[in-house]
Amino acid sequence: MMDESNILSDSLLLKDIDPATAEACHSSFRRRKYAEGERIAEEGEECRYFLLIESGEAAIQHYTTGGDYSTIEILGCGDFFGEEAAEEQDAHYHYTLEALSDVVVFYISSERFRKLLQHSPQLLRNFVSMVLGRVRSRGERIVILSQKSVRQKIASYLLRIRKDQKAEDLLVLPSSREVTAKLLALPRPSLSRELKSMEETGLIELNGKHVRILNSAELEKLVEER
Repeated sequence: MMDESNILSDSLLLKDIDPATAEACHSSFRRRKYAEGERIAEEGEECRYFLLIESGEAAIQHYTTGGDYSTIEILGCGDFFGEEAAEEQDAHYHYTLEALSDVVVFYISSERFRKLLQHSPQLLRNFVSMVLGRVRSRGERIVILSQKSVRQKIASYLLRIRKDQKAEDLLVLPSSREVTAKLLALPRPSLSRELKSMEETGLIELNGKHVRILNSAELEKLVEER
């Protein structure tokens, strides 16, 4: 595993940062481990920390009063949570962050984070770039959810994964089928049935969390036929 210094230095947040600011960031971030299923942050709680994921996977969840939830996004190494920390007053987490596996995070107090942003224009630019990247990512998810059929949603999702992973045809699903179904706003049985049907019709090949695209042109055609 990379050491703490390398993990932070390689993050987008510290890209092109001057040595003094980099040292201040390294001395300000702390490290903590969470077990699978543990909630790292709670929706509605005071936003006390800005977080960076070092290892493992965590899900951004939105819970209803009845206990149901929607998965907004899956976070992995280098991803962040708690952009509300940059707000000056009355900042609260908009979503819950829940560990999908054992997770290690780096965290910094909101107050300290704001001070660093105020004193480093480059750090602020990096932070804004990260937030804008998240906005684009959620926009892409809206495109996926806007697809009419289950097959179109899955096709759009697989093509997005291929783009994100810069893959040719062999993809690794970033989460379990249960979480994937939540991401696509589908019942898990519907997702499983459609994946099997797509395999039987020669569009894809399934092997656990690995998916090989056998007919990318047809998948692209499905998405274009919205």
